[in-house]
Amino acid sequence: MTESTRVALVLPIPKLVGSFAACVAVVAEERRYLGLVHGRSEGETREFIESVWSDGGQVMLAIDGDLVVGWCSTIPQTSEGFTHLAHIGMGILPEYRGQGLGRRLIDNALGWAWNAEYERLELSVFTDNEVAVHLYRSVGFVEEGVRRRARKLDGQYKDITFMAIFRPDLEQNPPSA
Repeated sequence: MTESTRVALVLPIPKLVGSFAACVAVVAEERRYLGLVHGRSEGETREFIESVWSDGGQVMLAIDGDLVVGWCSTIPQTSEGFTHLAHIGMGILPEYRGQGLGRRLIDNALGWAWNAEYERLELSVFTDNEVAVHLYRSVGFVEEGVRRRARKLDGQYKDITFMAIFRPDLEQNPPSA
């Protein structure tokens, strides 16, 4: 049995909050994939989950037993004029990458968002994260722009690519202005 086949996708429950915080910390401390470079406390993680839920979003965890090995959050925008869209964020522990888990998480997020009647999903990804950019393109995200030298960390600049996808029924018949 591969690691990927043992992994289940679940909504956060209280006993997983600490493991979720630890998972985010591992990915953040790689200083490569997330805007965060340090993890959040268990309390801050709990507040994050509650905030996403209170705004009508979703946090999906990938777990192997009781170990959170990845996540995908779909965070609705709440400002007037922007409530038709949500922002996707995700991460996976290094030893679980390259096994299709990212695809499972993003497919789940897309299905959830379209069922929740969001019309547009957005994300940002460091341009040099070619594996993630390829994944997002493979499910239909398109590049909308690049913010050059968006982050300077440890003396190194990184560009950020902005990507978006429209709900499939709107892509065929875009709303008129």
